[in-house]
Amino acid sequence: MTLEEVQVEAGSAPVVEQGDYVRSFDFPDRSRDLAGPMASYVEGTVEAFVDEHDCTRYMIAVEKTVRCGHVVENGPQTVFPPMNGTPRTFGGVCEGVEVVHRDGWVPVLDIGSWAKLMEDQTLVLCPMSFDGSFSEQEAYDVDWYAVSDHDRAQLNALAAQLKEMGL
Repeated sequence: MTLEEVQVEAGSAPVVEQGDYVRSFDFPDRSRDLAGPMASYVEGTVEAFVDEHDCTRYMIAVEKTVRCGHVVENGPQTVFPPMNGTPRTFGGVCEGVEVVHRDGWVPVLDIGSWAKLMEDQTLVLCPMSFDGSFSEQEAYDVDWYAVSDHDRAQLNALAAQLKEMGL
């Protein structure tokens, strides 16, 4: 299977690109928990796309491994999960890898945008296209963009989260 044959649903999460910092869940159908006994995933950077075991896979250089909700010190250095959209043997498609951030931009699927906290602590949003990509030329500063009080509260919480992540 090649990159071109992978099925991607329009309007879904961003397509994973080389260089993205991602989270790959071990059991995405059962749990996408980030804490607690069901949390089991790795985080790292997509180094390449490789053809292994009759499908295209992400080659992820692992920076963090979580098993049963606990960070594991001696986890794998590299993992090779199947590319999102790869058909499964018994139906459905693989969807276990998600973008955490791309060059400091974080996907915010609830509002269909990418967000970035600038050095001056201004939160900037950029509309997400149907394939999940974006163009920084379309970015706008949240402070001057008219949003409801509810949305502003959510965006302020997002800005605090980004700051905590160091992005």
